[in-house]
Amino acid sequence: MQTGIRVLGPLEVLVGGRPVALGGRRQQAVLAMLVAARGRVVPVDRLVAQVWAGDPPPQPLASLQAYISRLRRALEPDRAPRTPARILVSDGHGYALRLPEDAVDAWGFARDVDAVPEAPEDAEEAAGLLRAALARWRGTPFAQFAGEPWARAEITRLTGVHRLARERAVVAKLRLGHAGDAVLAAQELAEPEPLRGRSWWLYALALWAAHRSAEALDALRRHRRLLTAELGLSPDPSIGELERAILEQRQSVLHEMIGAAPADRTVLPAQLPRALPGFAGRAAELAELSRHTDGLLVITGIGGAGKTALAVRWAHQVAGCYPDGRLYADLRGYGPEGSPVTPSAVLGGFLIALGVPDQRIPTGEAERTALLRSVLAGRRVLLVLDNAHDAEQVRPLLPGSGACTVVVTSRNRMSGLVVSDGARIVPLDVFDDGESRAYLRDRLGAGLVDGDPAARDTIVARCGGLPLALAVVCARAGGFPLAAVAADLEHGALPDLWTVFSWSYRQLPAEAAELFRRLALHPGPEVTLAAAVGVSGAGRPATRALLRRLTDAHLLDERRPGRFVYHDLLRTYAERAALREDTAEVRDDVLGRLRAVRS
Repeated sequence: MQTGIRVLGPLEVLVGGRPVALGGRRQQAVLAMLVAARGRVVPVDRLVAQVWAGDPPPQPLASLQAYISRLRRALEPDRAPRTPARILVSDGHGYALRLPEDAVDAWGFARDVDAVPEAPEDAEEAAGLLRAALARWRGTPFAQFAGEPWARAEITRLTGVHRLARERAVVAKLRLGHAGDAVLAAQELAEPEPLRGRSWWLYALALWAAHRSAEALDALRRHRRLLTAELGLSPDPSIGELERAILEQRQSVLHEMIGAAPADRTVLPAQLPRALPGFAGRAAELAELSRHTDGLLVITGIGGAGKTALAVRWAHQVAGCYPDGRLYADLRGYGPEGSPVTPSAVLGGFLIALGVPDQRIPTGEAERTALLRSVLAGRRVLLVLDNAHDAEQVRPLLPGSGACTVVVTSRNRMSGLVVSDGARIVPLDVFDDGESRAYLRDRLGAGLVDGDPAARDTIVARCGGLPLALAVVCARAGGFPLAAVAADLEHGALPDLWTVFSWSYRQLPAEAAELFRRLALHPGPEVTLAAAVGVSGAGRPATRALLRRLTDAHLLDERRPGRFVYHDLLRTYAERAALREDTAEVRDDVLGRLRAVRS
């Protein structure tokens, strides 16, 4: 018996042409999530997080497996016991649907609409294909789950495909000479979306083709007034061209426009920087980002861990999921400039990239935030906010639409975004020794790297798994033997890296900077809270606040409660800062306090 799944409306499953029961809401949600993945594997942890909205029961895997088992029976009622499932399959650490596109209405719908060109040569065939595709539509996709965060992106995508199908159907009607039908179809498109220029262009064109020129001009002027009042924008140039052609009654232009109706000519922002060619590793982090292609993601880690490289690499990989554009801004939270970019300046750049004329952009930050959210409403856009200083800098840049995704990179842990804005943290640790060696081989070649194992292992040990340190080594190794580079590292010759660390150090308040450099004088591998209190001279609450500031900036790591460690390179940087900024008397006093705590 054939199995079909319908989600262009409420979720339904038909087996042999008859509907089957799908169980409770959570069980249905599992199936809907797999449909939304379009045949891709959905990891178990993502299913658990989404089904229970971050609040799973004590044994969520057992419940999920029960849902999967019952869904398999519903989808394949004739499958013999203990035989492998053919439709809802296990794959690695997740589940996926294995069905032909025609068996899932949303999959076949998107395929058929995509097969119809913008200006088809055979209008009759195009009209037939579009009629069949639109007949699948029963209402809001995934209707039972329209309010769920995990469903928003796919609902937005399918709604956009539905709109495109209706627009192409209007073009087909005009090319067939059915102007009256085209007017009705275009009006139904335009009225609910008064700001969408493409729909109003088609509506006016259909009215003109139906010999209703006055109404066509009125429709264009109404769209212009609404666009200016709501967003402060000018219409697309095609609107003005059509208006002039109607005023001048250039019938040849009418026939040309019907023959080749223009696509939506809005320039889409594509601001992502070039992905770095030397990127290596980070497969787990890329997979984690890909499990959450909506909402707010924060990549956080020590300076030099490769946060920007990871964010840009992932953004290029998923760019096709964001058809309305990709925005990028370097917020300069940590850098040689010393002062982060203001949110207002970033908002201005984003609005210009999205087509808002400069003279229409308000001066106030709050007004710019409101306008950005209005422009992005209903769009599927990816925003990469690189090198952020803190949550206050990021928050005004967040869109209001759940269809957009924001990726933030920062040395700050961004706890405020987690608490108030539902951010998901993707921590970026340093490489282990094996990953460091693999990185060197990828950049320099296995022959050079493994030809001198002693030099290679010295480099790996001295770099401590920090990708930036390894990148500096690779840059130097292009002109020097590996042994010479390793010898330089033994003497601390990493000036580029010290500069990067200084950007974080300079952002610290004086008390936190003092504690950071003076704790590096501690002779052991770990620093206790008691030792830190002794060095700071403040009480436990005040010292704990300073330590939290250092861990939030990834300058210290609290591996166990009350016990703190430096990355090896950061310890070296802190020791150098203590030698540079503290007198010998101060350093001796710190060592005396540390000895007193130990005794």
